[in-house]
Amino acid sequence: MSATLLPDFSINLHQRRWSCVLDPNLALSDYGLLLVKQLGRFLELWIAREFWHLIDNSDVFERWRPWLEASPEKGKSSSLLTPELSAQTRRTLREWERLRLETDLGNHHLFWIGDGLGESLLPKETDSSLVSRWEWLARSLDRQIHTDLLGYAFRDAIALSAALGSAFILTHRSPEDRARNLPPVICSTLESWGINCQEIDQQDAIAALEREQLRQLFIQSGVSKLLWMGFHPVVLHLVVPEAIRIDPPPTWSEDISASELELDDWSETRGEKFDFWRGARGFWYEI
Repeated sequence: MSATLLPDFSINLHQRRWSCVLDPNLALSDYGLLLVKQLGRFLELWIAREFWHLIDNSDVFERWRPWLEASPEKGKSSSLLTPELSAQTRRTLREWERLRLETDLGNHHLFWIGDGLGESLLPKETDSSLVSRWEWLARSLDRQIHTDLLGYAFRDAIALSAALGSAFILTHRSPEDRARNLPPVICSTLESWGINCQEIDQQDAIAALEREQLRQLFIQSGVSKLLWMGFHPVVLHLVVPEAIRIDPPPTWSEDISASELELDDWSETRGEKFDFWRGARGFWYEI
């Protein structure tokens, strides 16, 4: 089956699955679970490791409450900053926990990197070095994170997208943020970490092709109706030129995570102080 996107141009939808990393902010929204259950039939979905840690901590909302109920700073997104949304997010976390306990998530084509290779759920034929690449990319962002609880989940998602290489991040904007012309929350986070995020012009030809294909997938998967309910999905692409230079150091093995190794030690083996995120940029557009 093919879908005509432009005159005399068509794309076969029965091609290799796209890799899609779910923004933790989106996963915690009203739309997250439905998107996983429906889009997993067409996309290879990935979730951040820290997202599972949030679910595993029963006191997570006690630690979140001061941040959730704080007044949003001027010009900053109001997403996740209201007590009402806190209650919704509590419910969503319980539903995620139930899904994980009662379901083989591999059947939903939902994958993740755990605390080690043995605790990860990876697609068949995945290069095991993906785990170490992700660890190094995530660890090199740690110094950017302060007290923002979601920061670690964003870090994991961003590093996962870069480690996978061809993956995009699926996020969203609330109607309020969209009306204020604010970027997605994850993009604001990237900007605060010194990684520029640029909105792609609606007329951009490449974005138009991707957008049309994803709209077709939304229709096929049955989630297009969410667009009528105020869901504004956003695609975020990361370009991380230095990621290609990451390879497991000589002391790394599948039984040792990068968290047990020091980035400075790795840099010393290269004879340089290295920044994996040097020159990284983000590009986003609304579907």
